[in-house]
Amino acid sequence: LDFYPIVWYTYNMKITEKQINDFVEANDMMPLGGDMFEDAGGHVWHESNIMDEIKEQNSKALNHLFGDVAGALNSLTVTK
Repeated sequence: LDFYPIVWYTYNMKITEKQINDFVEANDMMPLGGDMFEDAGGHVWHESNIMDEIKEQNSKALNHLFGDVAGALNSLTVTK
């Protein structure tokens, strides 16, 4: 159950231009023109690839947070 809300959130999350620009700067990418960027290794990234990567990073952070909470709740035992 805890997996589906996370998938829904990351799928429907809006990525801003600031997030894209921050990602480009943090990864030493160079703009090639339009919505294309080149990373330090020479790989060309489309803006949609960067958006997918940002969503993936946010998803991993949320999975870790909610996974820890869900794991703690699952390990609780109720005794009478």
